[in-house]
Amino acid sequence: MSTESKDPTTLFITKAWTKAGISSCVKVQGATKQDDFLFDCGYFSSDTTSSKFVLISHGHIDHVGSCIAHARARGLGGSPATYFVPSDIVDHLSEARAAFEKLDNAPIAMKLV
Repeated sequence: MSTESKDPTTLFITKAWTKAGISSCVKVQGATKQDDFLFDCGYFSSDTTSSKFVLISHGHIDHVGSCIAHARARGLGGSPATYFVPSDIVDHLSEARAAFEKLDNAPIAMKLV
């Protein structure tokens, strides 16, 4: 399916990775590259790094397990991504990021909302 559309509200699923209990990630593309986002981030690859917005459905590891790797890759390439997460996992994801920053000995830019 073509990702070209004159309707700015049209969204296309351009990639999807899923294996129950292991990983889940859906890449969605809108009318422009600025509309590129991920729904869940349990999978990470070079195909996912362009997404500057990530919407997390819930805190299971198969839905958030690659958020830190995604954030680090985005940070290395320039601008950090924004992660929209359920309020009950914000602190847990912040703690995970802090642990990886210690391991990496460098900050990992990540906007948590």
